[in-house]
Amino acid sequence: ITHLPESIRQKAIEVSEAPLCISHSNVRSVVDSRFNVTDSTLKILTKKGGMICLTFCSDYVSMDYRKQVMKADTRDEVPMPDMEKLIDHIDYLKKNIGIDHIGIGSDYGGSGRLAPQGLETIEGFPLIIYHMLKRGYTEEEIEKVMGLNYIRFFERVEGFAIK
Repeated sequence: ITHLPESIRQKAIEVSEAPLCISHSNVRSVVDSRFNVTDSTLKILTKKGGMICLTFCSDYVSMDYRKQVMKADTRDEVPMPDMEKLIDHIDYLKKNIGIDHIGIGSDYGGSGRLAPQGLETIEGFPLIIYHMLKRGYTEEEIEKVMGLNYIRFFERVEGFAIK
């Protein structure tokens, strides 16, 4: 439901019996983009057992980057943001919806060359862990964000498919 308008996202979550995943988006309260997810949608999503997975597309990771791109003649003249901006989204989500509803949805098919510094390829994933450790995340919290939340999410969804 990543590419749906916000009102349709909310409706899809409300009417779905199974939990849903917003597979590659970020937080609108951190970066004001209509692609990013509002707090009200996040509350509905998590209440129903869903999760949000964060994209690496710098347009949705950093507000400063978005503003610079709008002013620049070409995107190539704007430096990619630091990956700390991605961790800002994780911090916000942890505080507002809880660590159990957060994952990584890099979207390399659409954002590889637009990723924050260090996340241009999958080789940058350990840097996410490094920056989360720097901010005081526990090993358990990091494991959840880096994959365990996906497993738990799919187990919940599978329960609905078996019905």
